[in-house]
Amino acid sequence: MPHPMGQDAIMHILGQSAPDVAADGDYLRSAYHTLSPRESRPFENDSLVGAQYHNSRDAQAPAPGLPEDGADLEVPLCAVHLGYWLPHLFRHVSSAGDPGAYLHTFETGAGQHSGASIAWQDADKIKRLVGWVGNRFEINVGRESGYRRVRLGGMAVRTEHDVAEAALGDPPAPRPHARSVAAFCGIYKGGQEVARIMSGSVSIERDLTPLTYAREDTDRPSGFSPEETRLGGTLTLRVLDSVFYEYARAGFSPAGVDDWRFVWPCAGGAKMELEAAAVRFELTGRGIDTRFGRQETYTLHGEQTASAAMARLMLTNSVENFDDATEA
Repeated sequence: MPHPMGQDAIMHILGQSAPDVAADGDYLRSAYHTLSPRESRPFENDSLVGAQYHNSRDAQAPAPGLPEDGADLEVPLCAVHLGYWLPHLFRHVSSAGDPGAYLHTFETGAGQHSGASIAWQDADKIKRLVGWVGNRFEINVGRESGYRRVRLGGMAVRTEHDVAEAALGDPPAPRPHARSVAAFCGIYKGGQEVARIMSGSVSIERDLTPLTYAREDTDRPSGFSPEETRLGGTLTLRVLDSVFYEYARAGFSPAGVDDWRFVWPCAGGAKMELEAAAVRFELTGRGIDTRFGRQETYTLHGEQTASAAMARLMLTNSVENFDDATEA
């Protein structure tokens, strides 16, 4: 039997209409860099006094703990295929525009999601995560080689093994990618471009609480409830003056908070944008190293305002809508 190759682990995804029921329809094929499924079946100590045993020192048979499933992924920053993933991390606000330049808007603050079914080839079998809901979105903002990547994390209701190929329906030909060269990223503060950021990353994370009800037929959660969402990250800047140091020093005054926007251009005129309504920098000491030009690294914190969600993500591409990314 030939050794299984990662390139053969084709992945398909389809949004669900119910959190604990696998999607039924034509799944969409989407490329990825890495997939790290989690399938935990813990044991718990269950020492029983009075049971028949060989001695009083060795462990006895364990009891079953609660299962936990999920997956972390690294996918291309593609202004098209990210449209399959963002609805399971954020709230879809709208899709509008003209042919060739449709704008799809998502924002933080979403309530409960139905989740997605994610299936992939695992050697000679197909595995499927049911009810995958995202809890982490992370992307770099510095100048890098290659193509830009996005790191996603999430939890799932369960993992299914040996899924029939027919359960994936009739997947259409994959949509062409619109990827982003990693050397490019436009960064704006208060509408003005910031030209001195050398490296960094921006992340959006949220807590997911499993909806775990006592049931007769399963020990699985029936879905997940999103809790607090946080926008954070770090930015390393070349020091030219004290503008950003004073911005951090301003702290909780109006001068210490501003809107930020990050733009990643993609192929064919497509792009992804992340708008943060209000961002503060955490104050840090100003280190000096005489060997190099001075640099400062700041931790950023995002927040909502009275009129805007904490973060908004926008995809501009040639796809009119992503209705086919969720079962009918």
